[in-house]
Amino acid sequence: MTTGDVVPHYQLTQLEWQAFHALGDVNGDGYIDRKDIALAQKAFGSSPGTVNWNPAADLNGDGKVDMKDIAIVGRNQGLNIWDYYGVKKPIPKWVWYAIGAGVTTVVTVGVAYYALKRRS
Repeated sequence: MTTGDVVPHYQLTQLEWQAFHALGDVNGDGYIDRKDIALAQKAFGSSPGTVNWNPAADLNGDGKVDMKDIAIVGRNQGLNIWDYYGVKKPIPKWVWYAIGAGVTTVVTVGVAYYALKRRS
């Protein structure tokens, strides 16, 4: 396996990503969480041309970031795009790189994965 290999999984469409963004995924990482709330709060009260304007935080597309946008993020906290569409989450690329590099053990701790190289 090389670093250019693609891990096969269901490819979400651009429309699915856009629809999920509208549910509150301000940073586009596939999760609606505290990072999205923070970005929306930072842009709160903004509109095009203001210093803190972030068009990604204007979730309802009305040209301003207001309580309606904050409420959208808050209402959908905890969602992720893969569960929302009922598809399998892709395996992080670094896990595949680690496997290709001879990693022998992958340990799950909470939701984070740590690759450990067996020491002889």
